[in-house]
Amino acid sequence: MKTRVKQILLGSSLAATVFLAPSPASAQTADPLAAVQASVTTIGTILTAASGIAVTALGVRLGIKYVNRVSTKA
Repeated sequence: MKTRVKQILLGSSLAATVFLAPSPASAQTADPLAAVQASVTTIGTILTAASGIAVTALGVRLGIKYVNRVSTKA
Protein backbone atom coordinates (compact mmCIF):
# COMPACT_ATOMS: atom_id res chain seq x y z
CA MET A 1 0.00 0.00 0.00
CA LYS A 2 2.74 2.47 0.94
CA THR A 3 4.65 1.75 -2.27
CA ARG A 4 1.54 2.32 -4.38
CA VAL A 5 0.87 5.70 -2.71
CA LYS A 6 4.46 6.76 -3.36
CA GLN A 7 4.19 5.69 -7.00
CA ILE A 8 1.00 7.69 -7.47
CA LEU A 9 2.48 10.80 -5.84
CA LEU A 10 5.69 10.53 -7.84
CA GLY A 11 3.88 9.95 -11.12
CA SER A 12 1.47 12.83 -10.65
CA SER A 13 4.24 15.22 -9.63
CA LEU A 14 6.42 14.27 -12.58
CA ALA A 15 3.49 14.63 -14.96
CA ALA A 16 2.79 18.10 -13.57
CA THR A 17 6.47 19.00 -13.99
CA VAL A 18 6.49 17.89 -17.62
CA PHE A 19 3.33 19.80 -18.50
CA LEU A 20 4.15 22.95 -16.54
CA ALA A 21 7.80 23.26 -17.58
CA PRO A 22 8.39 25.56 -20.54
CA SER A 23 9.47 23.70 -23.62
CA PRO A 24 13.01 24.30 -24.92
CA ALA A 25 11.57 25.12 -28.34
CA SER A 26 9.84 28.19 -26.93
CA ALA A 27 13.15 29.37 -25.48
CA GLN A 28 14.89 29.49 -28.86
CA THR A 29 15.00 33.22 -29.36
CA ALA A 30 17.71 35.63 -30.43
CA ASP A 31 18.08 36.71 -26.80
CA PRO A 32 20.43 34.35 -24.91
CA LEU A 33 19.17 35.73 -21.58
CA ALA A 34 15.67 34.45 -22.37
CA ALA A 35 17.08 30.96 -22.95
CA VAL A 36 18.89 31.07 -19.59
CA GLN A 37 15.75 32.29 -17.84
CA ALA A 38 13.73 29.45 -19.38
CA SER A 39 16.32 26.91 -18.22
CA VAL A 40 16.32 28.32 -14.68
CA THR A 41 12.52 28.26 -14.66
CA THR A 42 12.52 24.61 -15.75
CA ILE A 43 15.06 23.66 -13.05
CA GLY A 44 13.04 25.58 -10.46
CA THR A 45 9.87 23.77 -11.49
CA ILE A 46 11.56 20.38 -11.15
CA LEU A 47 12.99 21.27 -7.73
CA THR A 48 9.60 22.54 -6.57
CA ALA A 49 7.96 19.28 -7.66
CA ALA A 50 10.66 17.25 -5.91
CA SER A 51 10.21 19.15 -2.65
CA GLY A 52 6.45 18.75 -2.98
CA ILE A 53 6.89 15.00 -3.33
CA ALA A 54 9.06 14.89 -0.20
CA VAL A 55 6.66 16.97 1.90
CA THR A 56 3.64 14.99 0.69
CA ALA A 57 5.36 11.66 1.37
CA LEU A 58 6.26 12.85 4.88
CA GLY A 59 2.67 13.95 5.49
CA VAL A 60 1.32 10.62 4.26
CA ARG A 61 3.79 8.72 6.44
CA LEU A 62 2.90 10.76 9.55
CA GLY A 63 -0.80 10.43 8.80
CA ILE A 64 -0.53 6.65 8.49
CA LYS A 65 1.38 6.47 11.79
CA TYR A 66 -1.25 8.60 13.52
CA VAL A 67 -4.14 6.53 12.15
CA ASN A 68 -2.41 3.30 13.18
CA ARG A 69 -1.77 4.64 16.69
CA VAL A 70 -5.35 5.86 17.12
CA SER A 71 -6.86 2.67 15.73
CA THR A 72 -4.80 0.43 18.05
CA LYS A 73 -5.91 2.45 21.11
CA ALA A 74 -9.59 2.16 20.17
